Amino acid sequence: GVVWKPKEEWLEIPNPNATPAIISQELFDAAQAILKRNKELSTRNAKCQYLLSGYIFCRCGARYQGYLKKWKDNGKPNSQRWYRCGKSQSIASPERCLNRQLHAPKTEQAVWQQIETMLAKPEIVLTALEIRANEANQIEPLQSRLEQIETQLENRQKQKERIWRAFELTGDEGSFKQDIERLAREITSLENEKLELEHKIESHQQYEIDAERIKEACQLFSTNLKGLTYEEKRFALEALQIRVLVDGESLKLEGVISLGEQTIVSSASRLLKPRWQKSPL
Repeated sequence: GVVWKPKEEWLEIPNPNATPAIISQELFDAAQAILKRNKELSTRNAKCQYLLSGYIFCRCGARYQGYLKKWKDNGKPNSQRWYRCGKSQSIASPERCLNRQLHAPKTEQAVWQQIETMLAKPEIVLTALEIRANEANQIEPLQSRLEQIETQLENRQKQKERIWRAFELTGDEGSFKQDIERLAREITSLENEKLELEHKIESHQQYEIDAERIKEACQLFSTNLKGLTYEEKRFALEALQIRVLVDGESLKLEGVISLGEQTIVSSASRLLKPRWQKSPL
């Protein structure tokens, strides 16, 4: 058998290149991202098909999961598909989430109606792709500004050290508080701008892959929108990067192209199950 030595007896090899890498770090990171995404969207071992599995998110950050609710009506067994937060069960999380459950058939119908409306007009999608292409050409100025912000943040940290040293020498508490508060506001502003830039850059870097998948989806669905299979609908959801956000009484739909952020108002009241309701319908 294999027995691990105590950590104190481990021998560290300081040279990071002692064992040459088989593949580049970029390729490794890309493969890990694909494996993670495949795991998130995997539907294997599921007893029923849940169209939105992997695409519904709770306000607590967890994903909604499909489950089969079973009951008996006059001794006759019945069942119905539902979605619930992954942290709604005490066995899954010590802090149980009490967000609403969703009736699966009605939720899937409402969401797909929104997707269908968009895919029925591929010219709108293609126009949005052209806009994204133009935005992607602006990535270099964004990266340049990001580098500037990182340099400014480093300088602010050095300023903080100087302020502390000055306070230790002078003991001027009033000037110290004023300088520290001003510096904290500047750092917060720079960090917020940095996060926004990183998000934009990441979005632009994904453009080429997303564009090809979206064009493929439009071509596939334009001739047979009403007769799509379960797998084809799942492909559309992935291509359009659909996210359904559940926050209490609110059910919102987001997507990468021309969806923006839409609230499914007309259907939300029928899709959200009150926590006290015991009826499966």
